[in-house]
Amino acid sequence: MMGTPTKIFGIGLSRTGTTSLTHALGALGVRATHDCLPLFREPLHPMVAAHEAFVDTPVPLRFPLYDRCFPGSRFVLTTRARDAWLKSMRWLFEHGKAWWRWPLEVHQYHQALYGSAAFDEGRLVATFDAYHAAVDEYFAERPDDLLRLDVSRPDALALLAAFLDRPPPEDPAIPRSNASTPAPLRHRARYALAEHLLIRPALRFAANADAPRWFAPEEIA
Repeated sequence: MMGTPTKIFGIGLSRTGTTSLTHALGALGVRATHDCLPLFREPLHPMVAAHEAFVDTPVPLRFPLYDRCFPGSRFVLTTRARDAWLKSMRWLFEHGKAWWRWPLEVHQYHQALYGSAAFDEGRLVATFDAYHAAVDEYFAERPDDLLRLDVSRPDALALLAAFLDRPPPEDPAIPRSNASTPAPLRHRARYALAEHLLIRPALRFAANADAPRWFAPEEIA
């Protein structure tokens, strides 16, 4: 038994089952949030005190910082096959942004993490490989602090419960959440107009600013 962790951080990339992970944590009695965007500009935002677990954007950008600030925390890396992830990321950039009406910060996060605010298969593949390699290297000497989790496994919830020292669930599986549903054309058209008039000019303006970016673990002092 490793004891109760200080905090729990879901460090899997978007479209790897992060919404399912958030629901799974809640099912285990963990106060978890998937709405972490305030942490993009303010990594130690007051919301950190209100939750036990934080999942998805922008947590992957800052996991070494959270590790340093919250000793004893545990990290869950949700994973999926790269080709399936790329297909889902294409949906995210074409439909997801219209469903959720991404604010500027989401585009800036993608620019910081992937090197592009638009779907760019080459950059996404490079980041996917580099990011997972960096996580493996970072936790190489602390394997007990990291769980690599495929949420589609029939025993995924049981594995998560064991990792967090929580009682085993009656149903060991994690229900699927946040499927890739096409956005209605009117949603996409409305968002495309906002993107053209407001978001792209703001991204160009911010390109030379000191915006947050992903720091590889070896860059963290």
